[in-house]
Amino acid sequence: MRNGPATGPRRGELAGGTGVGLVGMRERAALLGGTLQAEPTREGGWMVELELPR
Repeated sequence: MRNGPATGPRRGELAGGTGVGLVGMRERAALLGGTLQAEPTREGGWMVELELPR
């Protein structure tokens, strides 16, 4: 999945997470035998790719 850059100001109430979002997602993917990759795009958005075995 890819998204583009933010179109509005950052909302403070959404930025106060636990700080383990991507780490937790990677750990859950690994528990299922899969992988998760996430990285910023050149356009200013993010790319997140999850692969799970069938």
